[in-house]
Amino acid sequence: MADILETTQAHNYSRGATILTMAAESYGLKPSAEQTEEWRLLIKAAFELDGTLDSQAPQHERETLCDAYTGHMLGGIEFVLPIDESFTILRQKVANWPDRKISRISSVIGNIKEIAAAKREATKAKTLGKLAVFEGAETARYLQLDGHNAGDFNGWLKALLEFGVVVDSSIDLPEDFVDGLTQVKPSRLNQAAILSYGATCVSKLAAATPLSLYRPLFAAARAVSDKS
Repeated sequence: MADILETTQAHNYSRGATILTMAAESYGLKPSAEQTEEWRLLIKAAFELDGTLDSQAPQHERETLCDAYTGHMLGGIEFVLPIDESFTILRQKVANWPDRKISRISSVIGNIKEIAAAKREATKAKTLGKLAVFEGAETARYLQLDGHNAGDFNGWLKALLEFGVVVDSSIDLPEDFVDGLTQVKPSRLNQAAILSYGATCVSKLAAATPLSLYRPLFAAARAVSDKS
């Protein structure tokens, strides 16, 4: 759910956290080094959850494992088998999180799980486009900052990720169809139909994105394109 921010597992997932930190600073916020590290861990955990939900295991297995990872991360029953370190480090941080933040992230992961299942059943491009917008909005909630002064940043983040997930869904359609992640047949027409759902975000995103962010965002976009 965070491909627009991180596009490879060959590094330590710092690119997305760096972009978010730069963006927050451009909106007059002062994210701490701890916040930057939390973003990095959340993005890494998101990739692990995505990999679980996109696996070829039966649906019950995928969702049960996703729930186990989430429960471990959010301070529930400890997962005793080997697990990515991001979940365990976040588990240690959760003790200092307000209940509303824990509830928000738990809600997001539950919705992402439902979106992944709905994408597998989708047969029409418009359905996949709507699901991509929903996934982007939920990913923004997963990474948003709390606080009354974070509204502009969170609004920018929502526009960025809605657009980013739509673009990624369009680019990945042929691969996702082959992998059984959707029943929407790959064609340029269907890819264009999915991409059209990101149109409403473009003007808002262009107007709100600080100039200093264009280069790292373009680099991330190129990496998304190159992997296809």
